[in-house]
Amino acid sequence: MPDVDLGYQDPTLATTRLRAKQLGTVGGVPVVAEYLVPHPGDALAAGSVAVGVSAAPLILAATPCLAVLLVADLRNAVAVWIGDAAVAVESGFPLVPGSAPQPILIDDVSKVYAVAEATGAKLHWLRTA
Repeated sequence: MPDVDLGYQDPTLATTRLRAKQLGTVGGVPVVAEYLVPHPGDALAAGSVAVGVSAAPLILAATPCLAVLLVADLRNAVAVWIGDAAVAVESGFPLVPGSAPQPILIDDVSKVYAVAEATGAKLHWLRTA
């Protein structure tokens, strides 16, 4: 079965549509996967941010997105911790230098906060609109 456009548009991301694909059947019942996909032409945006010892958002302005891909700078001497506004060292998700990029499914880049174990750390991000 080919992908079927269900026509649903996410109200916060007008460029997104819900699609479905039948994966097969189990006991005669169709197994269907539903997923959101961006429309062609959606923009990517990227940036880098200095991360300090106090939690701060990646960017200040509300920036709608489908997901954010994060990677710690290879030259960092310390880990960067990711989370919400309450993130702290040892309580968030750690990104160490050289670790694989980590995707976060979230609707706004400004909801992602970072904090480092020491000053001088850097974090790179890429968002899909």
